[in-house]
Amino acid sequence: PLRNDPPRILFSDREAVLVPVDGAPVLRAVPGTRLERVVNTRALLLRDVDADRYFLRVGGGWREARTLHGAWTAAAAPPADLQRAMQLAVQQGEVDLLDDEEDGGIGRGARILVSTEPAELLQTGGPPSYAPIDGTQLLYVDNSPNRIFLDLRTQHHYALLAGRWYRSRSLQDGPW
Repeated sequence: PLRNDPPRILFSDREAVLVPVDGAPVLRAVPGTRLERVVNTRALLLRDVDADRYFLRVGGGWREARTLHGAWTAAAAPPADLQRAMQLAVQQGEVDLLDDEEDGGIGRGARILVSTEPAELLQTGGPPSYAPIDGTQLLYVDNSPNRIFLDLRTQHHYALLAGRWYRSRSLQDGPW
């Protein structure tokens, strides 16, 4: 049977990066280091065994958190083993460093959202800004890279994600 369950839809009113992990994290030791790598994601996501902390390569630097779903902050003193682990992963062609240099880069202040279930990200640059669409009862969110609309009659938001339309009364709280 076909499942039409919507993915988890996350919203951020500032720059954000969605890091998908395919289910519960699967950790494998990184040879020659005290690190383990989460292998069921394309992101370079590592766990320092000694410090019991996660590290993520993003925006040309390292972020750290106590848990995958925790608050990610800039790594003040990243372990030296991170560079070795990054070199190994790049050599093996298994990783996306989330640097996004071609698009002007991912900001160091970007919010990190990790999801272990299918998910999509909607984001705006600040609170949603709505603009009318002439001849309709629709507004579109003009400060978003996503296609997000508000139907004035029903007060439902609509978003086009991965070729499918989803709706919700609230961008922030769903449900979609």
